[in-house]
Amino acid sequence: RASDDSWSLVFRFLTLEERMQLALTCKWLHNVLWRPYSWDPVLSLSRGSNSHNVLIDGAVMKRFSAFRHVTALNLHGCGKITADDIAFIKGWKLTTLDVSSCCLLNDECLELVRDMPLEALDLSACGHSSSMCCRFTNTGMKMLAEMELPLRRLALVGNGHVDKEGLRHLQSLPLESLDLQHMFQLQDDSLVDIGEIKTLEELNLVSTGQRLSSLVALKKLPLRKLNLSWCRDFNGSVIAEMVREGMPIESLQLDSVNASPAHLTQLHELPRLRSL
Repeated sequence: RASDDSWSLVFRFLTLEERMQLALTCKWLHNVLWRPYSWDPVLSLSRGSNSHNVLIDGAVMKRFSAFRHVTALNLHGCGKITADDIAFIKGWKLTTLDVSSCCLLNDECLELVRDMPLEALDLSACGHSSSMCCRFTNTGMKMLAEMELPLRRLALVGNGHVDKEGLRHLQSLPLESLDLQHMFQLQDDSLVDIGEIKTLEELNLVSTGQRLSSLVALKKLPLRKLNLSWCRDFNGSVIAEMVREGMPIESLQLDSVNASPAHLTQLHELPRLRSL
């Protein structure tokens, strides 16, 4: 008979739904299946990633309260989860947290990540900026800045409640990647505040309605990857000028941008560009 530790390794290949069904068969399986170390330290309860039909609510979350070995937690789309349901993660050593489309969570729950070695955080709302799917605001951005987290990646996709003021708070974070797609409320002068995040290497501005002429505010950033799809008034010479001034751009995405042949020629001549 295989040891409990061996079975724990086997059970890591099961989905959440399969685990919960199997745990109902006998006491021994229940105990082994719910041992924290039977689970991978990358814990995904997102219905999208697991293709399960389990309703993730407070009762289910209680089962994970002892899983202090977890370093990455994905709760994408768990719309029944409240801050009280995940209060036990305070003190965990998470490096990655995804609470996108968790419509009952708000700025207050960010207090749970204080003192975490958090490097990646997703507060997106699935592209619906006017939706109640996202309740994170400028106040939340201020909280993140005051915590002095080692945050390198932040996603705010579809967040309709963070504006220029909130972006200004992010300047003190060591961000390398910032995803702002579908944040339709952002004005052109928002790029001035983004331009002060001196560590930024990847920036997604899809469907933010930015005018390309305002990109000069980013010229001093070490951007390697830039997505400007659906932006207005495209001008390849602006990008070329930014590169000449030292921007190490390697990947540039321009879906549905009205670029002239002359502007595309300018871009193809950029020395470091690998993907267009």
